[in-house]
Amino acid sequence: MDLNRLRAFQVVYQHNSTVGAARALSVTRSAVSQSLSKLEAEIGVKLFTRAAKGLVPTSAGHSLFRRIDPFLSSLENEVRAIKSAGERPSGLLRLGTPVAFGRCYLPVKLAAFRARYPEVEFALELGNQTRLLSLLEAGELDFTIADVFDDPSPSRLRSSLFSLETLFEERMTLVCSRAYFEEHRLENATIETLAACEFLTYQSQNFDLKSWFRHHFAKVPPQLSIALTVDDSHALIEAVKCSLGLAVFGSHLVEPELESGALRAVLSGPADEINRISLVQLLDKKPSLTERAFVKHLLAG
Repeated sequence: MDLNRLRAFQVVYQHNSTVGAARALSVTRSAVSQSLSKLEAEIGVKLFTRAAKGLVPTSAGHSLFRRIDPFLSSLENEVRAIKSAGERPSGLLRLGTPVAFGRCYLPVKLAAFRARYPEVEFALELGNQTRLLSLLEAGELDFTIADVFDDPSPSRLRSSLFSLETLFEERMTLVCSRAYFEEHRLENATIETLAACEFLTYQSQNFDLKSWFRHHFAKVPPQLSIALTVDDSHALIEAVKCSLGLAVFGSHLVEPELESGALRAVLSGPADEINRISLVQLLDKKPSLTERAFVKHLLAG
């Protein structure tokens, strides 16, 4: 059906006259009358009868209005929202982030952005980096947050698909419990000493551990013994404190435990590996006004 005819019918119904409808639609009365006549001819029933006070809907007119009014009103609102998105940030932003970042850092940033732009909504996907990059590539996310290590090995993030914006940097530290540190004599650890230890990770392909080894030793042991993989930094910290093995963390996540002595750092110092926590987008995607405003907000710190 012609939406213009349905819209003309909707407004005639609301005003009980073609004159009022013409005024509301900014068209001539004859244009409204023609649209109404064509619609009645198309569906084969009369939608209005004439009365002293104007047009009175028939039972078919009442029935048609009940069915089309919610749809046309919703359509009008959606079109208005799409139009306003080009004038002011609004609509849905779909974000992917590692679990720890999504829990500890991002909610504050989302709240500050939405306080400024209340028309913006967020859908937040927490998960591992490999899965989030796949969702981004498939167009199911607008952005994702990723760890970008100083690692010379080939990386999917360095492909021509993505653009990266560094949000902030963190020092990466290999840590274990005091008891585990002393038991395995890790004061001056070598790659051979560490290769005999157990490791914990929150990345299924051990990117964090492999990158740490390449940074400090320029190679990775042929086989790392992984005692635990868990997609939650708090659970990982507790497992390390229980002497389950060694794990790599951003220093700020374990600073209280390191200061208290509950955890010990291995080969930590000025030459620590740097992780650039970055905002990742598809390179060939043209960002909307809302997306550009959000990137600016995150980069502002």
